[in-house]
Amino acid sequence: MLTEVTFCITCYLLVLAIEYVPVILKNRKIKQFSSMLVFEHELHKLIIVFAAVGTFLSFFHQGSLGGLYGVLIGRPFAFRPALGIWPTTFFLFIISAAAAGPCFILLTTALASKLSHKHLVTKEVYQMLGKISGSILIFYVLLKNH
Repeated sequence: MLTEVTFCITCYLLVLAIEYVPVILKNRKIKQFSSMLVFEHELHKLIIVFAAVGTFLSFFHQGSLGGLYGVLIGRPFAFRPALGIWPTTFFLFIISAAAAGPCFILLTTALASKLSHKHLVTKEVYQMLGKISGSILIFYVLLKNH
């Protein structure tokens, strides 16, 4: 399972690098080459595919990290005597990652605002992301305690 996690993370990093290529191709010096403009345009059409593949890989490496605990002999961190750890931990890791996403966006935006001394987003955006993350965490806790 750890091999699968490593494979997914490696592929995910490759997808992220490919998704970043259009930003690099926006450089003024690179735009001088017409073949690069065509490549950027064609790559831009495929970005939705890379976004879907990246989402798929992200789900699977998060879930497999949870499933990894199901195959370990000692399960000290999250032992649940009911159905066992394997079937549910896969989904709990995915849900916790989904809850951490809005929190990470909040953190990076707040840090960027402080460092740049600019007001980047409204207070309502922070509140909305907090509510999203809080709702997902409530769902997580309910599933974890079930």
